[in-house]
Amino acid sequence: MKPARTICEALQIWRDQDPQAPALRGTQGRWLTRADLGHRLEGGRRVLRQAGLSASKRVAVLMPQGLDGAVVALQVAGACSLAPLRAGTPAERWPAVLQALAPAAVVLAGGAEPALAAVATALGIPLLDPELLLNPAADGQSGAVGEPESIGKSIVIATSGTTGVPKWVCHSQVSLLRGCGATARSLVLSPTDRTLLALPLHHVHGLVSALLMPLASGGSVVVAAGFDPAAVLAGLAELEISWISLPPAMHRALLDQQGRTPLAAGHRLRFLRSGAISLPGCLIDELRSAFGVPVIEAYGMSECPHICGNPLDAPRPGSVGRPVVEALAIVDPAGEPVPPDTWGQVVVRGTPVMEGYLGNRDEQADRFADGWLQTGDEGRLDGEGYLYLRGRLNERINRGGMKLMPAVVDAALLRHPAVREAQAFPVPHPTLGEDLAAAVVLRLGAGTTEEELRRHARSALAPHEVPSRILLLAELPAGDSGKPERSGLAGRLADVLLFAEEPACGELEALITATMAEVLEQKPSGRDANFFLLGGDSLSGSRVISRLADQLCLELQPALLFAYPTARTLAQRLDRLLDQALAPWDDGAADAAFGRPSPLV
Repeated sequence: MKPARTICEALQIWRDQDPQAPALRGTQGRWLTRADLGHRLEGGRRVLRQAGLSASKRVAVLMPQGLDGAVVALQVAGACSLAPLRAGTPAERWPAVLQALAPAAVVLAGGAEPALAAVATALGIPLLDPELLLNPAADGQSGAVGEPESIGKSIVIATSGTTGVPKWVCHSQVSLLRGCGATARSLVLSPTDRTLLALPLHHVHGLVSALLMPLASGGSVVVAAGFDPAAVLAGLAELEISWISLPPAMHRALLDQQGRTPLAAGHRLRFLRSGAISLPGCLIDELRSAFGVPVIEAYGMSECPHICGNPLDAPRPGSVGRPVVEALAIVDPAGEPVPPDTWGQVVVRGTPVMEGYLGNRDEQADRFADGWLQTGDEGRLDGEGYLYLRGRLNERINRGGMKLMPAVVDAALLRHPAVREAQAFPVPHPTLGEDLAAAVVLRLGAGTTEEELRRHARSALAPHEVPSRILLLAELPAGDSGKPERSGLAGRLADVLLFAEEPACGELEALITATMAEVLEQKPSGRDANFFLLGGDSLSGSRVISRLADQLCLELQPALLFAYPTARTLAQRLDRLLDQALAPWDDGAADAAFGRPSPLV
């Protein structure tokens, strides 16, 4: 079959083969057949042309999740240049968004996002009622969805902002469809497949992987009005879904729901697909066990939505699969290729790579080197061509000269049975430059403590990779993209990072807080204040331990404070060490016991 150059051509190809085959529907109501969808797209094209919007014009779209939103997105993409907007964008950001996009029109339902409507009106940008697109006047047209002028139209998508301020990425429909085709082949997608779209359409995972890819491969899509784990789980069986693509947090929520209301027998599900960020290995195992189907991890980004994917017949846990992009390499800081199983930056090139950033030539030039897109991700290729990722290079934390990847810390914390989500992040430090903290969300009904999680981390990580603070939260704060992001997390959690000023309890805690304060040249803090977040480092920590060892007549290892960084936890540990030192001797030899070396266990 000849590859389609546009969305309209792809839909026309499948429509010609079987006009009455299902294409699109909501979770309630009837199916739109391929012929129905073709008529919708043709009617939408007429409305847009009557509004003076040619194929070269950019149209911004903000619609609620659901069937109508998917249809309008396809109508605009089939006739103009589509720029989907994110619902819930702060009102003060709409002027910058519209000025950057410079759309010829904004499709917005009446009464929705009044701040956006006001900004568009102030800038002289026409507002187009989506009802005109969804219910176009009939004029006896044939319903053909392809047209010569559609060739080369683009889709403009905002990045998630993980590398800084979100940018607008321009893709040709040719590049998106070729990436979709390569991934669809690795997943053996066919017209008999059906997916459930439970993601918003303002980013590539929802728009490209969960909507365009299944339609372009001849399959059908059920569009949910949002992500409700119970409704999604019920829909997998009731609507005969054969695959679904979600980010890890949603997979975790689906897994939790499966534990309460198991997926009904007789379902058609044949695999689960994960994208957006790396899927922890422990979660892969749990999903595979609970649903009884392969779990396929994929890798892409706004600048290149389809980079790698695990083949359906040979998925490799821990890997994001083999390249589906035309060329992929791992390079060192000088841009030179490295041998297999060597860590370096992932670079890609080929048709699925973006055309560029909208109105940002300098940023675009910085992302390319000799025609290769620099992803900013650290990875390695094994001898069989499977890619493994370790995190984003710009997320690497320099903790007093010791460098670490926070994604490694995430993975270790997620191996604790009580942890549902985890995200390590840097916090400013006066002498180390950066210190390490982590935010954790516990599984429903599970219980643990910060100290227990730190003990778990110490058993699985190098000492410099153990967070100084582990915060137990109800949920991880989301960034502008709607997904958890490390960037700026310390600022968003500043209030939580503050210590409760509970005073020292007992002579040993009082001795410790006074010694810490003396070394740091500050007032004594509370019993739960973390020494390193108060400004301490390895050198000052060694001085604290040395002074305590002298005063208690114990031999203590300098690294003790890394394991027990608060007065409360350190006092508990020192109390046990004192008991151990005294235990082998009677009361008459107690004084000598204090001078006898005591090992740190």
